[in-house]
Amino acid sequence: MKNTNKETKMTLTTDLMKKMSRQIILEELQEKDMVCGIYPLTLIEYYSALIKKRKYKLEKKIFYARLPFSSTAFFEDRQKVIVIFISRLKKIKKIERQLFDLVFLCYHEARHLEQTWFSIGSLPGYLREMEEFICANAFGSDYLLYHDCYSFEIGANLYAIRKTEEYLKRKYPDIYLKYQETIRQKKEKFFDDYFSYHPTDTFDHYIEVLKEMKQESILSFHQDKVVPRLDAVSEVFLTSDYRIKKIREIRNHKDFSKLDKTIIYMVLSSSTFLSHLSLDDMDMEEIIFLKEALDYTSQVYENQRVMLEKNGSSQGRYDFEKVIEKKNKILHPYLEKIAYLSKIDNSRKKKENKNLVLKRKEEIEAKLGNHGYLVFDLFYVMSALITLFSMICLMGRMG
Repeated sequence: MKNTNKETKMTLTTDLMKKMSRQIILEELQEKDMVCGIYPLTLIEYYSALIKKRKYKLEKKIFYARLPFSSTAFFEDRQKVIVIFISRLKKIKKIERQLFDLVFLCYHEARHLEQTWFSIGSLPGYLREMEEFICANAFGSDYLLYHDCYSFEIGANLYAIRKTEEYLKRKYPDIYLKYQETIRQKKEKFFDDYFSYHPTDTFDHYIEVLKEMKQESILSFHQDKVVPRLDAVSEVFLTSDYRIKKIREIRNHKDFSKLDKTIIYMVLSSSTFLSHLSLDDMDMEEIIFLKEALDYTSQVYENQRVMLEKNGSSQGRYDFEKVIEKKNKILHPYLEKIAYLSKIDNSRKKKENKNLVLKRKEEIEAKLGNHGYLVFDLFYVMSALITLFSMICLMGRMG
């Protein structure tokens, strides 16, 4: 396949798109020693060869039967399959855009597979665990409206746009030159998502969904309404009825030392934790430990502000005419605008949490000052520097 737009139009057939999908995803699997079923399918093939043959329960069959109307591709964790809807891509008028979207989707879904390997004891792994729980139990609307605000989608988008850019440069330089501006716009949006994201919002939302489900199970007349069980990490921080434990209980848990400190800092800096905090119930060692968490979190917020300014972005800024290009789905621009509004709401929540973090820091500093304590935590200083350095490195890799 030569690198001219004319020949691209002549040769980008359904069979070639299937072949390209398999090649791109298989290369990712081999490079990272992963295993996954690869299914680039037309809609007829999807319904007859995949849905019909798989022994899903009725509810699952209905869910998967509706997917082609809202998605162009998906990764299914339990079955370990990646499905690309070739028929949806073929509806795009511009052949070059078909190619661009196909490559992006392949890398995006392959990254979702890799994300399943994240340890739950790491912050990315725990965030993914909480977000998947929210997706499954927030009546489906949360993921639809907040899709680009989920950490695993942000990560997959960042990975996919970088790999797509590399692929087009290498294989189709003429198409790469034509889509440089599109790539730049998408990078800017994905950077904005990345630097606007904060884990405490996810943790607070996770607690809300847990409590809602508990209330539903109490009020439900159905015997099959089960109160959700906590995962291994959540058990460190939460009681069986989803209340936040006190710091001494958290630190005394047998698995506390196994956790990444960033998870601990996230929980201790969340609105759920801070809004019910009483310094009078804490000894000085616990207060100093909490200050370490709040110092780290406030520094991350500051780093995010600096990087957003450096990137030339502002939270919640979208160029709708250029970014929203879902021509084959009339409702999608409206859903994008709803997601945009929800992101503004997320920014408001983040600001409220930041104010709460700073308020608690001031209270602790006043208390420590009264007792003549000087707090200096080398881990905090190093963590703050590493956070800023990682963001700068990410900018460098994506630039």
